[in-house]
Amino acid sequence: MIDIIASKAYEHGLAQDTFEELVDIITQPNELDLGSVATLIKNLYPADTVADEIVVRVVGSLGHGKAKAAFPVQAALLRWLIMVYGILENQKILSQLYSILFNLLETIAIRFDHVHCFARNLLTLLGLLCVICSLLLRVENMSDHSEFRCCRINHSRLCEYFT
Repeated sequence: MIDIIASKAYEHGLAQDTFEELVDIITQPNELDLGSVATLIKNLYPADTVADEIVVRVVGSLGHGKAKAAFPVQAALLRWLIMVYGILENQKILSQLYSILFNLLETIAIRFDHVHCFARNLLTLLGLLCVICSLLLRVENMSDHSEFRCCRINHSRLCEYFT
């Protein structure tokens, strides 16, 4: 079933209502394995622009907790946001969600201290951190406002942490 959805999405793009349903399935707890969810995310091809509500749902699904997706899924969703940035209905929505994304960096930094003995978890968190930084840098570079905190500072501190 996943392959059929992925194939149709790739060939024709997803209509708005189907697209919203699929995003809900991906961002909410479900019984799908990580491979199936990853396939769905890789094939999230909208037929039209991406509505603000979709972006808010995706960002709202990020973070730590039982109701949140696994970190690799979150990283894939953030990569997807970067890829569809050009077709967002309103690119300023990410500027409005900037503080939420930025706070995820602190959450991940705190998690580093708790998972240092589990190399796999550490690498997953590091990957998630890099994707968040990429998205934040894109928002910062597209903005003419100086109120954004520079993600580059955190990125350089992170590099020092791992060297």
